[in-house]
Amino acid sequence: YWLQHGGLAEQGYPLTEEYREGSKLDGKPYTVQYFERGIFELHPDNAAPYNVLLAQLGTFRYRQKHPHGAAGQHRNPTAARDFAQTGHGIGGSFRRYWEQHGGLAQFGYPLTDEFAEKSDLNGQTYTVQYFERAVFEAHPENAPPYDVLLSQLGKYELNARYRLGQNPAMARVTPPVPPAATQTPGPTRVSASCRNAPGDTLLCLDSEAGDYIGQGARTVFTADDAGFEAYYDGTLRIIVHSADYWTLTFAPPQGSRLAPGRYDHVEDYAVQSPRRPGMRVSGGGRGCEGRDGRFEILELAYDSATGTVSKLAVNFEQHCGSGGPALLGSIRIHSNAGRTGPPPPQPPTPTPAPPRASATCWNTPGDTFLCLDSQAGDHIGTGHTTILTSNDASFSATYSDGVSVSAQGSDDWLVEFVPPAGQALTVGVYDRAEGAPFLSPRRPGLDISGAGRACNRLTGRFEILDLAYDRTTGVVTRFAAHFEQQCEGDTAPLICTVRIHSTAGRSGPPPPVPPPPTGFPPRLAPACAGVTGVTTYLCLSSEAGDYIGQGGQDWVYTAPATQFTGGLSHDGGVTFFVKQGAADWELTFAPPQGRQLTPGRYDQAEWAVFHAPLRPGLEISGMSRICQSLTGRFEILEFRYDYATGAVRRFRANFEQHCDGNAPALLGTIRFDATASP
Repeated sequence: YWLQHGGLAEQGYPLTEEYREGSKLDGKPYTVQYFERGIFELHPDNAAPYNVLLAQLGTFRYRQKHPHGAAGQHRNPTAARDFAQTGHGIGGSFRRYWEQHGGLAQFGYPLTDEFAEKSDLNGQTYTVQYFERAVFEAHPENAPPYDVLLSQLGKYELNARYRLGQNPAMARVTPPVPPAATQTPGPTRVSASCRNAPGDTLLCLDSEAGDYIGQGARTVFTADDAGFEAYYDGTLRIIVHSADYWTLTFAPPQGSRLAPGRYDHVEDYAVQSPRRPGMRVSGGGRGCEGRDGRFEILELAYDSATGTVSKLAVNFEQHCGSGGPALLGSIRIHSNAGRTGPPPPQPPTPTPAPPRASATCWNTPGDTFLCLDSQAGDHIGTGHTTILTSNDASFSATYSDGVSVSAQGSDDWLVEFVPPAGQALTVGVYDRAEGAPFLSPRRPGLDISGAGRACNRLTGRFEILDLAYDRTTGVVTRFAAHFEQQCEGDTAPLICTVRIHSTAGRSGPPPPVPPPPTGFPPRLAPACAGVTGVTTYLCLSSEAGDYIGQGGQDWVYTAPATQFTGGLSHDGGVTFFVKQGAADWELTFAPPQGRQLTPGRYDQAEWAVFHAPLRPGLEISGMSRICQSLTGRFEILEFRYDYATGAVRRFRANFEQHCDGNAPALLGTIRFDATASP
């Protein structure tokens, strides 16, 4: 099955041998084998090729990462194919890859539309789409077919399902003890900064210029900055949970066990020769091949039953490539071995400082809003002030190990507040925040993203003013917070306030939210003035500078010379297709989310594909041209349709569309009468 379904490129390397495991989907035991991008399940009762099936890792991963659904999803309209089974579709490069690499049998149905998500492997943000058995990542910087890559779901699932060192497929037959190496181990270099790093639990890295893993920097993680895990099962495995996530592995030559002492002529772990020790230090999304170096075990104590390490001290020297620049380091867990005298004390944790306040956000009207006061140089807010109120956006908030607030307006925004690991989020000040979800367990987490922009790394602080939620459903009923975020190490801050039905921290009632403006009717198209005696027609007038009509042009299309088809769209709107020879027009009119399209005026319309939930949607495209964004208005004068079939019987509307923020308009009227006699 591996060979016939893409081999290494499609499935990745095997991570385990075969063994029996209970399925998360139906609870039944199956013979399985983990690969980097999938889990094979053996079903001998099925005829080939269905005797091997792929576990629904996309389903598991989506439930794990997005229990309440992923925010910011958008349908790719390019050559789109929709699936009624899940209500989602695929388009563009994702559809091409899906169809050319196994389709439904290989990947399953789409579980989402496209959206932006940070990778757990390198912290970068990619456009992704979840399927039942895979997650597609867009890499437009690569040439096809490598412009679409698959997330390593098999590796994620293996790490999530089994504690490090407890994987039942890792058991191996112990080979005979090989002869000891004849070379005398040399000393491991240790930098002065690592030798004198404070505390007895730390990871200190001193990277020489040109070293890829450490990037030439000095870094120290202590128990105040990071969480430390270590296990020994013949191989020493250490995880340092921080914003960068570091893993360290030290292995003896085959047939021997680690003990205090020096290990020289080290090779890359997992591919080292039987006579050589192995080592691998990776982090920050960076790894390398062809490692060599040395390490010295100063102390190692562990529980022989569970493998949990209680005391550990190791110095190491790693080179990416023979003789290359070194990454010098020390890892300690509750150990002062190799030092003379007590270690330097850790500096006290600074008193939390509240975030800076913005007068603009403080005085924003209403008790439900998101206010972003962005300073010049800030990547997320681009130096502008953005305010979304209940007039502009739909707000929702949930609590699950933290608060996640979604504001869906013309742009979708997502704000997350996470307490340090093991704590509950409460009213108070949280300082030294890192980017959620890639944060140290000792630090609070913060993240705001929207309008297609997100930080790969951030620092900041926040203050929770009010928090109430339903403990059964997790739905937040009241919430208020101030926060401050610096993106990618910039000094320019994004200063914000978010409120959900809360006035906490204010003195007196908030300023009232102004009522929505009265809707204006669209201007009438001059081309329609002379249309008489027909019941089905489309007339259009394009003003100079309008992109769709190219300006200064009028069109009138009438039936039966022109073909008109129309019907209800999935969002309660109406879509018409008008075709005459080479002329091909598409018109969509959509109501605000949750409303029915009825006769009346619809102002402040946005692009129908991605319109804000509280705004109507409009889109007029044709002559092989389409707007990337638009504003406009329309007025429904008549609308009748068959409730059973959804077929439109009679429809009449005027519309005015401005493309890509331009003042010139495309004006028009469409009238459709399916009840008229031929």
